[in-house]
This record gives sequence, structure tokens and C-alpha cells, in this order.
Amino acid sequence: MFRYITNAEKRQIDSVLAEITGFESSSLWSKSQMILIHRKQNRVYVVPPRVLDLLKTIDQRKSRTKGLKLEFACKEIGVLMQDDFHIGLEVIYELAAYVEDKFVVNQTGELDFLFGKDISRENVLSLPRNYIKGKKVIVFSKDMCPLGLAQYESTPEEVGSSSNIATNLIDFGYYLRSGG
Repeated sequence: MFRYITNAEKRQIDSVLAEITGFESSSLWSKSQMILIHRKQNRVYVVPPRVLDLLKTIDQRKSRTKGLKLEFACKEIGVLMQDDFHIGLEVIYELAAYVEDKFVVNQTGELDFLFGKDISRENVLSLPRNYIKGKKVIVFSKDMCPLGLAQYESTPEEVGSSSNIATNLIDFGYYLRSGG
């Protein structure tokens, strides 16, 4: 049903969280435990202590309980692949609260991003000081609302006025585009 994440998996998750927010999982969710649910994808959840006690009890009884919806009792933070951890949309709002130096786009950039497009330099209002090619970053609207996750595509020196500065990894418009 579930298993605890390994130390190697925790390091993998923490490296992505630290890249985006500057904090590791133990700072973000100090009293909770991370577990992995293996279905079609390896989904990682942050589980409060009381829910974890319940899960242990169910697991110890070898229960065949079906339909246990962890989404209602736990927080899904992403999907663990073999060589990478992908942050889920569900947790981006929470992570955004920890980001101090924000990547902000104008209204045109916001609409383009929410339609699944990459971000061009002409639509950027504010670039973080720690701009590094390949780094993942939360994208914010001019009203400081998180829009999704992007990855820097080029170095500041390579960026022209109309070239793409960041690739869209996942955005809040995806749910609507996917037919959800």
C-alpha cells in the first residue's frame, strides 16, 4: 500500500525543493512524514502523524481496504521518477510562500504561460538574482499569484529581448487544457 521514502529519495526530493524555495522538506513540513504510494506513478505524500498512525494500523492488519483516498487526508507533493522528482501543482501555492526573490511576468506573459507557452524575455517584469540556466522556478503574475513551474532555458547573457527565457514545466491552465 505505502512505504517510507528512502534516504536517497529524500535527498532527491530535498534538492528540488531547495532549488525552488531554498528550504528542504524537514523545514517545510517539520512534523510530517513523507511516504511513497506506488500506483502507475510513484506519488509522494506528506502525511501528518495522526494519519500515519492510521495507515500503519491498516497496513499491519493486511487490510484489503479499497478506495482509501489519501488526497483527502494527506498532501501530495509530487511524483518521484527514477532520476528526478517532479513537483505537483497541488503544492505550488504552498511552496510559493517561501520564495523571496520572485520570477514575475506581465499580463501577456501570464496568459501565455497559462496557455502552456514558454516565457519570452519581453514578458518578464522581474528576474531573480539567482538566475541560473537549468534551474527550476515558480512563476508569479504581477499580482504575486503563483502560475506554475518553469525552468530557465538560457543564461542572462544569452537572453535577447524576444528569446525564450524559461520553459513551461507545469501550469495551472494545464488542468483545463487536459479536459479536467
